[in-house]
Parts: sequence; structure tokens; C-alpha cells
Amino acid sequence: MRPTVSALAVTGSSGFVGRHLVSWLAAQGHGVIAVSRSSTGQLPMGVEVRPVADYTDVAAMARALQGSLAVVHLAARAHVLGAEPPQEALLAFERANVDAALACAEAALQAGCRRFVLVSSIGVNGQATQGQHFTEDDEPSPQEPYACTKWQAESAVAERLVGTKMELVVVRPPLVYGPGCPGNFRALLGLVSRLPVLPFGALRARRSYIGIDNLCSALETATLHPSCAGRRFLLSDGEDIDFASLIRLLANGMGRAHIPQWAVPPILLQSLATLAGRRDTFAKLCGELRVDSRAFRQCTGWEPPVALSHGLMKTAAAHREAALFKLL
Repeated sequence: MRPTVSALAVTGSSGFVGRHLVSWLAAQGHGVIAVSRSSTGQLPMGVEVRPVADYTDVAAMARALQGSLAVVHLAARAHVLGAEPPQEALLAFERANVDAALACAEAALQAGCRRFVLVSSIGVNGQATQGQHFTEDDEPSPQEPYACTKWQAESAVAERLVGTKMELVVVRPPLVYGPGCPGNFRALLGLVSRLPVLPFGALRARRSYIGIDNLCSALETATLHPSCAGRRFLLSDGEDIDFASLIRLLANGMGRAHIPQWAVPPILLQSLATLAGRRDTFAKLCGELRVDSRAFRQCTGWEPPVALSHGLMKTAAAHREAALFKLL
């Protein structure tokens, strides 16, 4: 039987993961406080929306978090915007990812929350693996501003909570996919929907992902399970997949199972991506990055509720439906 708890608060509730997580928690019968700087759109009945102007405003955040048992901190900055100068972009990342996380943790302490779940990134471990899986025991090796500031946030919040009664749980997911997902995965969906031939048959490096339903389920578990207190976990669907197979599943989900998939040499595809200014994107989607998420499953007994293949095809089908709707 599910324990009776006070509300669970979610920061960044207007984002892709935040919207799904708020809906997921509400569907599981939890009281939910949705904290956001911008409009959250339509949310389930019973979700209490508490807007804030600035996540670094500790007093305002403490008021927003009143009555919550635990906080899932999702609010973050993930991308460089436009042609920002590097130093300006780094300062923006530090404010959004480090200062805001520390302020939210301080506010949660003041509000009497019992647990703070900090959603970090697998990028803290590094950008790629080479024949092995990332684990919780790896030395951090962040490469980009987003991952670097996520690691700084982990360290700063952990240091602040030493000696307090509030429990810290850190989770590091890989790339998240699901209906309506943004960023590189949405761009990939657009590519699969448009190309007359898919030239990715020779891309066999394996990667770990996590579907949005699996992530929401894991975050619920991380928020409530007593054994998670004080731990850091890597999350994933629990299955690795090579890029060619991923593309085939996405094509099937879009009703394009018949589309030819050619085995163009990876070095040629990489060269084309470089010429198009997409070298980093190519590496993030097609290079090897494997995650060992067994520690979380062993600690909690959690299992992903949605199989990787089903989640990918569902994501692709939703993309196709959205594209057709726009044509109407």
C-alpha cells in the first residue's frame, strides 16, 4: 500500500520532464506542488501551481515549498542560447544550475522538507564510453558548461546539507526521449520523418537512454524510497541500443518500416555532420555512451515500466501525429 505523504514539489514544472513528472505524480495519487517561472499550461486537477520569479530567491522559494514533503529539483539551463559569448553563457549556466540549485536546497530546508532530489546529468561522468559502462564510482569528467555546472551543483548542495536532517538524492539520467521531447532527439525525429533513405545502417555504437515514463517512475521512487537517502544513482531504461536499431524503431513507429536503410560509412557521415556544423550533435547521438543503472534497481527494486522499444515507437508515433495535426 502506498504511504500517505504530504505534497511532492517539482521545480521546473513547465519543462518537458517537469510537465510529465507533475502529471505522473498526480496520477499516482500524490499531492503535487508545481513550481515554475513560466506558465505550466494545463495540468491535472488537484495540482497546486506556485509561480516564482527567480529560483535563486530563497525566501520566495521557501514560501513556494511550504507543505511539501520532498522536492524534485528539475529547473536548469541546458543550452547555449544563440550567439552568446562563452563567458556570458558560463555565468548564465552557473546562475541557473548552481546558484539556483543551492538556493532551492536552502529554501527546502527552511520549508521543513525531508528530501531533496537533485536531477543532474550523465554528462557529469563524461561524454562517451569506450567498451564499458559508466557507473556511480567513476571519477567525474564533465566536458561542457551544462555538465560542469551540474557537477558543481551536486557538490555545493551536498556540502550545504552536511549535518542537516534533509536527505539528498542525486540522479544522473542520460538523454530523455518521449512524446513532445525537445532538443537533439526532436531533431532526429524530424530527420527520420523526412529522409527518403536512412543512411545510418553502419552506426553500431551502443547508447543508453531513458524514456520519459521510466524517468518519472524512477524519480517517484527516488523521492520516496527510504534506501535512496544520501545516495547518487545513474538511471537508464536498462537496455542499450545501437543507432541503426534506434532509427529502425523510430521509422517503424512512424509507419515507415519499408524505408531503405543504407550502411554509409560512419567516417563519411561524421564528415558531413562536421561540414554542416553538427559534429557535436553527431557525437552525442551516434557515439558510444553506456550507463550501468543496476545500483538503483538493486537498491529500490525498481524496474522500468516501459520497454525501450515500446517507448521509442510511441515517441515516434506521437511525432507523426503531431506533424499530421499541423497539416490540418
